[in-house]
Amino acid sequence: MIEEKNGKLYCIGYAQFLRNLKGEKEPLFLKLQADVNRLSENGTASYLRLIKIQHALIDILNHFDPNCVRFPEERRSYVNYLRPGAES
Repeated sequence: MIEEKNGKLYCIGYAQFLRNLKGEKEPLFLKLQADVNRLSENGTASYLRLIKIQHALIDILNHFDPNCVRFPEERRSYVNYLRPGAES
């Protein structure tokens, strides 16, 4: 989420990130997008990988915002590893 202008680095906003992502051909983004699409189609493909990504994002929040100033603690729950439709 960094771009260079006139020899200086700037942090771009989320909206600009989304605009940049539309034309992105980065293999990691393409794989993630394919995983999300498969999950939405059949509910189980790539499920474990997406859960691991969600857990990592929560860990990042906990690291960079340990006092829950920017993102409330009650919204920082890990999704469980059960596949959709599985017994709990």
